[in-house]
Amino acid sequence: SAAGPASVTLYANGQPVGPATLAAPVGALTRWTAVFSATTEGGYTLAAVAGRQTPGTLAAATPSRLTLSRAQPSLTITTPTTSDVVVTQTLKLGGTAQPGASGVPVTSVAYSLDGGANWYPAGVAGATWSATWTPPLKSDLRYYRVQVRATDAAGQSTVQPLYVLADNW
Repeated sequence: SAAGPASVTLYANGQPVGPATLAAPVGALTRWTAVFSATTEGGYTLAAVAGRQTPGTLAAATPSRLTLSRAQPSLTITTPTTSDVVVTQTLKLGGTAQPGASGVPVTSVAYSLDGGANWYPAGVAGATWSATWTPPLKSDLRYYRVQVRATDAAGQSTVQPLYVLADNW
């Protein structure tokens, strides 16, 4: 019978964080858990070393990368240029979405017309985003609150509102 690892040690950026808790240290496969608390923003490379290995040896580890960010991405709406726009056919939305102070890249931009219950993806090319929306027919003098949201790779989001008046009776 193959024996599971005698121990698992978690490393962050090459430094030991602490031992993992082994669920059942017998058998060929062993489940384990470990806690890592990132204290500063930035990137971390995590590696778990299992078995009876020389302390500090990371040769058998498969590293994972994680980024801690508390900074929200930057989001601007440049089209339309002002709020309270009257829409008769199609509303063109556009602007820029850029990383916040931590530099974590923006992964998506979306817009909502129902207070954030449903989000529709915008097209993104580099730091520029765009979308179009056509109000329902017979939306005579109806106000819509459009929300645009940029989300970065760390899950941080920024939301900007825009108010439009539909008049397409």
